[in-house]
Amino acid sequence: MYKLGRQYEYRAIKLLEQFGYTCTRSASSQGLWDVVGVRFDEVKLVQVKFTSADKYYEDANCKEFRNLPVPDCVVKELWVFRPRRKPEIINMHGSKKKGDTANERVES
Repeated sequence: MYKLGRQYEYRAIKLLEQFGYTCTRSASSQGLWDVVGVRFDEVKLVQVKFTSADKYYEDANCKEFRNLPVPDCVVKELWVFRPRRKPEIINMHGSKKKGDTANERVES
């Protein structure tokens, strides 16, 4: 399972790099986030999950990640990958900026 998760972490990095982020991956994914992306205007913390189920239920790590306080320049996202689909990107701040959806940015 670790190799499969790692594969999707690298996929997330590739997508983020296309949008100007410099990225690094957390080794062995023991922390609250798997990927950190840094760009001139923001820092993105990304938790990456893979599932073949239609609905993803947050585990304890995701709940802790959601509740982590961060400065305004930091964006927390959960990226859920499913077979043969684009990733679903969930803003973990609990609210989205008006007119700003992460899925639109990745799909464009």
